[in-house]
Amino acid sequence: MRKIKFRGLDRSGIWHYGAFAETINTSGKLYNMPSSLCAFIIDAHYDDKVELFYEFVGIETVGQYTGLIDKNGKEIYGGDILKIISNQKGLVGWSEEFAGFVLIVNRMLYPFEGLPELLEIIGNIHQNPELME
Repeated sequence: MRKIKFRGLDRSGIWHYGAFAETINTSGKLYNMPSSLCAFIIDAHYDDKVELFYEFVGIETVGQYTGLIDKNGKEIYGGDILKIISNQKGLVGWSEEFAGFVLIVNRMLYPFEGLPELLEIIGNIHQNPELME
């Protein structure tokens, strides 16, 4: 079973990883996030209690972990730009048609089956959009 986790960029360009949430409930109060923001709730274990931390990130930067790693052992997330062994570039995205993550190369969709060992993360669409030109 693959691990379900997300990442997103905060305003200072730092990636945060954890569970995706649009609202936070603290001490019985429900807080809605501004529409341009969302929160990641990251848990850290100290002794016998769990502390919850959250960071605000831009909702447009949120990407889900695909459950796959590239040829260098890095986790592949939605929005990553990957180099294929043939030196082509592709963007990681979600396809309703395939009901899963795909690699988008020249507007064509390719399922990840058998591909990860041929792929290398070279950036992401949020910090390196010029790589897709």
